[in-house]
Amino acid sequence: MEETDVDLKVPHDLASQMEAVLETQKTGKAPRKKINTKNILFVVSGAFNNLDQIVKRRLKTNKIGFSDENRKVFKGEEYMDFVCAEDLIEYGFESEFVGRLPVIGKLRELGVDGLFQILQNPRSAVISSKKRDFKSYNIDLDFDEDALQIIAERADKEKTGARGLVSVMEKLLLSFENKLPSTNIKKLKVTKEVVHNSGSVLQEMIYDETLANFQREFLVKHSVVVEFTAGARSRLKTLAGKGKDLKKYLETNFADYGYGLKLTNAENFKITSEVLKNPKEYLDTLIKKTYRENKK
Repeated sequence: MEETDVDLKVPHDLASQMEAVLETQKTGKAPRKKINTKNILFVVSGAFNNLDQIVKRRLKTNKIGFSDENRKVFKGEEYMDFVCAEDLIEYGFESEFVGRLPVIGKLRELGVDGLFQILQNPRSAVISSKKRDFKSYNIDLDFDEDALQIIAERADKEKTGARGLVSVMEKLLLSFENKLPSTNIKKLKVTKEVVHNSGSVLQEMIYDETLANFQREFLVKHSVVVEFTAGARSRLKTLAGKGKDLKKYLETNFADYGYGLKLTNAENFKITSEVLKNPKEYLDTLIKKTYRENKK
């Protein structure tokens, strides 16, 4: 911690020994890689559990300038504002070590506001990392301020500092990261609703995407615009909620509709709740009706 040369190779490290032997054979000299610590700033950090109790005992003994009657009473964390070298030595550090650390600083808990500021920072590693993860699947990820506020509040409850943000973010977005890449969804906006009801929001997104994807494919294959009425959407959502594979259900029940609708010369078709009751029977009836009308 004072200016000195420190060897970068540990004598008993086998890899270092092999490297030294190869270098010696190549150059004829035994190299010694060192680094000088003159311009290195050492920052030592730690949790220092129960150090505040040592400070508290010292302050009570010294009475820190107050009389017994009006001596100020501090909360547990506030005692750390008065920590000094004497306390660190009593805590267990050697005086020679403490003497080489001239500045003592105390870090307070971040709190909700501090955590929120981390998330708002344009260079926030927490946000940037998650955006990169989703971008690898070609999904743009964005956050509302309200959502960031709630995430900060949840992270604060974990009492693990900024690491809590990573934990909360992973729990919130893991299901989206698992499900969305297999869909055509290319954008996810994290709102207050997403934070509070992530499961239902994800289910709704996949449900909407399944219907939209079916409409796109039907239009490309058969040149027919398919629409879903509110009643049909409600019925399909109920089926999806019961664990029904919506994509397979639509593909199976409407497999003949491409050819059938061509027979009716339809360019648009509305799927109603009535159609969903028996899609095959409805199509047969529609074709027969069209045939009778054309015959007239």
